[in-house]
Amino acid sequence: MLTNFATKTRASLRNFRKNNKGVTAIEYGLIAVVMAAFIVFAFSGNDSFVSKLKSKFSDVAGNVDKAKFDSKSTSGSTGSGNTQSPGTN
Repeated sequence: MLTNFATKTRASLRNFRKNNKGVTAIEYGLIAVVMAAFIVFAFSGNDSFVSKLKSKFSDVAGNVDKAKFDSKSTSGSTGSGNTQSPGTN
């Protein structure tokens, strides 16, 4: 009786180790948890990734506007004062 129980227990443990049906679902669950944590981290707080990204884009937009203004203010002041295009009389 005891040997029969031990044999069945070993067979059950062997089958349990070989069974991989739930492993994929657990892996997908862990991936979903990690992605959710990243999304919460990225979009929350004043010092978050998104707020820093918005700040950088605002800096770039300000520099572009400044460059536009600087190029408009200096475009007419350079050259010899001749307003005719070359080759025309």
